[in-house]
Amino acid sequence: MRSARVGLALSIFLALSGSAAAAGRLVAGTSSTPVAVGAIRPYTCHDTIHLSHVADTAPAPAGPATMAAAPPTARVPTPATTTAPTNAVAAAATIAPRVDLPGTCNPTPEQIAAAQKLVDDTRATITNRYRSVSQATLDGFQMQTNDDSARTRVMHYISQTNQQDGRTPDPSAPEGLLYGRTDHHGVVLVGAFYVTGAGQAPPDVAGCLAPWHVHSPGAPAMLHVWIVNMPGGPFTGGVDPTYIASL
Repeated sequence: MRSARVGLALSIFLALSGSAAAAGRLVAGTSSTPVAVGAIRPYTCHDTIHLSHVADTAPAPAGPATMAAAPPTARVPTPATTTAPTNAVAAAATIAPRVDLPGTCNPTPEQIAAAQKLVDDTRATITNRYRSVSQATLDGFQMQTNDDSARTRVMHYISQTNQQDGRTPDPSAPEGLLYGRTDHHGVVLVGAFYVTGAGQAPPDVAGCLAPWHVHSPGAPAMLHVWIVNMPGGPFTGGVDPTYIASL
């Protein structure tokens, strides 16, 4: 009888001891091993929530498992641009015997070389320096009002300073500039002209290749030098308004 009571008491004691240990393990946050003093405490559900908020503000780690590949950036095609010519169009044609003069023009090699040099030197001087009318006016060139530009589409700008320097033709200081009113690029530089002084006979520049002309009886002699492919040649005194409009 006594043995039965001792066994019952021992069973109750062991049951109570086990419940206390289990309770201790629950408080410690684990259901298997009690947490010793000074040991690292395992994460709880509160820790998991805290870490999820930290993850919301922290940059995500790079890697194929966590970062999807960025879609390729669409390339917008650059529209083609049209660059306006610096003056009007291409350079003047190579000097050739004049076909718009009465009779036959048979220049010598020296005259051909002299004519080509005048065209090249004139173009080199005016192309960038007087590309626009505003540049010309700032340098003292003034528009002539009696140049028949309404019909020919070519405006004559003249420099009184260059006209009175006693030098012609001087590519470094032409007496005048020629601007054309085109349909596609507005007003563009198309050439220059040289003018003789009062009572001065026109110099022979290149024989029949470069004839001087006058616009009215008693007016000074003038020599055009076109830097565009004017029909009739780079020294023609005539103007083709249809060609000027097409530049």
